[in-house]
Amino acid sequence: WFFRAVPQQNASNYASSWIAAFDPEGLGAPHGLRTAEKRAKGYFCGAGCCNWGGPMWPFETSKAITAVIHVLNYYPEVATVDHSKFWQLLWQYTATHTPLWRVMDGRGDNGRKGTGFYANLSEANYTAKWLEQGLGQLWVAENGCADSIVSTIAGTLRGPAWTDDATLGYRYNHATFCDLVLSGVSGLVPSANGTLVVNPLVPAEALPWWAVDGVVLHGKVVSVV
Repeated sequence: WFFRAVPQQNASNYASSWIAAFDPEGLGAPHGLRTAEKRAKGYFCGAGCCNWGGPMWPFETSKAITAVIHVLNYYPEVATVDHSKFWQLLWQYTATHTPLWRVMDGRGDNGRKGTGFYANLSEANYTAKWLEQGLGQLWVAENGCADSIVSTIAGTLRGPAWTDDATLGYRYNHATFCDLVLSGVSGLVPSANGTLVVNPLVPAEALPWWAVDGVVLHGKVVSVV
């Protein structure tokens, strides 16, 4: 779906591939997309970095949302994805850039001890140096647990939470966020032949008022209200 490789003439045959993304026992965690289904035997959404056995990865999430945008724009016969599900995924992804996602204090053992959460990342030099200037306590890691419960060596903590070791210095505020807003919410779809389609995908009841201004496309400045 991301590469639009699914054949349009029989796309409905592949529509069931999206069911797991919104299944609470599948990839659909309360706060984002898991990298493994919760029902899988080896599922683990806990402390530590570089875990592909369950945690949410922002960059992979952004690719999945791009795939949803492509389904809505190019595969109208696929009924397992709609505008409300696009908004659900984007809203969850947006929340990862807010204090809702706390940063686990897991110093030692590559962040796996997880005894609690940082109250203030700027208090210590070993975490403060990794904060983005002007963004306060914002710290977006490479992966985190989108479940309501995070497992650690020391026990369990309430999620969602970044499970990487904050002392290692990630600055992962990078995962095509602006592209998702421009191509999904405002619906800007430019083509190589110079044409531009505007097809907003956000449900009107979810965001009745919005505007995009000053986007340069094909040598023109585009505004959508």
